[in-house]
Amino acid sequence: MYHRNIEKNLSELLATFRAVALTGARQVGKSFFLKNYCDRNDGLYFSLDDPLTRDEVRDDPYNWIKKNRKKGRIFVIDEAVKCPEIFNAIKIIVDKEDPVPTKIIIASSANYLMVRNIKESLAGRVALIKLYPLSWMELYGRQTSNISFLTAPENFLKARTSLPLKEIKRDRELYLLSGGFPEVRVNDNWDFSHRWANNYYSTYILPLALELFNVTKQYALGKTFQYMSLNTAQLLNFSDIAAFTGASSVTIKSYIHYYEAMMICFELQQFFPNHIKRLVKSPKIHILDPIFPNLSLGFQQNLMMLKNINKIGFIYESFIFSELIKINEYESRFLKFSTFKTEDGAEVDIVLEKGLQKIPIEVKYKEKITRRDLSGLKSWFEAHEEDSPYGFIIYP
Repeated sequence: MYHRNIEKNLSELLATFRAVALTGARQVGKSFFLKNYCDRNDGLYFSLDDPLTRDEVRDDPYNWIKKNRKKGRIFVIDEAVKCPEIFNAIKIIVDKEDPVPTKIIIASSANYLMVRNIKESLAGRVALIKLYPLSWMELYGRQTSNISFLTAPENFLKARTSLPLKEIKRDRELYLLSGGFPEVRVNDNWDFSHRWANNYYSTYILPLALELFNVTKQYALGKTFQYMSLNTAQLLNFSDIAAFTGASSVTIKSYIHYYEAMMICFELQQFFPNHIKRLVKSPKIHILDPIFPNLSLGFQQNLMMLKNINKIGFIYESFIFSELIKINEYESRFLKFSTFKTEDGAEVDIVLEKGLQKIPIEVKYKEKITRRDLSGLKSWFEAHEEDSPYGFIIYP
């Protein structure tokens, strides 16, 4: 069993906020994590996936909570959106016990419905937290990151690891090919990983999209997912996607929004300072787990195959970006992310903002860095010398 680094942040939120909502993509391990969290913290866990529990809640949600909840103990309601009536009942309890934290956790994979119900009934009362597939740190059993060196370079030497380099490279290769979904990692079987990834779309993504968004063009929805996976870490070209899928640009934008709501991808917006006018406006798309790009490329079994078709650099960039947003979420770093590209072609893969500080990050999948690799950072510093004292290149 892997330790999930979200736990510390969740415990802190439960102690300070009146209630907490946990969301995440399907199969990232939410229910497993919450059950174990309750077991270790004397909590109570209920899932509205259970039809008998769901029917009981529908009859009288307020009294169901009142009967089953023990004040002062963690009380988890998993798949809460399957009974929307429960949100008003939680509101009554939260307001009644205000300002004392209720230690109520509501969870769901239907992130869009969860947020909508929170906005309608629990706005300002609930802290929202996200769970992602297993991070690189979680696979190694590390509970705190060294991300601080990005905003404080003097900590860089402290960030070095004692793990054998050969072992790190081997494990990283496996992660870049098969990702971090817990079921895939636990089974550790290549054929199983391929079958699991192949079935994920039809078993989890498509039914959820149909349930949440009333999608009518299933073929175009699937082709949009394929296009994003093939073009992770690249700028979105809606005309190209429309030609690839046979759907309009308006429909494609909606589909990408749906995938982002399901936490499959992240639409990284361009950094737009007021003093630079000639910037590209298209956002960059990142698929948040490497298993899907690899699936779209035929599920290659080693990185050399991905390197030969010029895809490994993009997958590696999305991997780094995904790790950064996981750390940001789990450690409450309050960092903002964007990307940067001028019409002249100068670009920086990731711009990290902490307050007024802006840190450009280039990601390269190569063993040696050349002067040419510094061109994007050079263009950035020419325009942002005052608020960007340094930058980074992340490479193997």
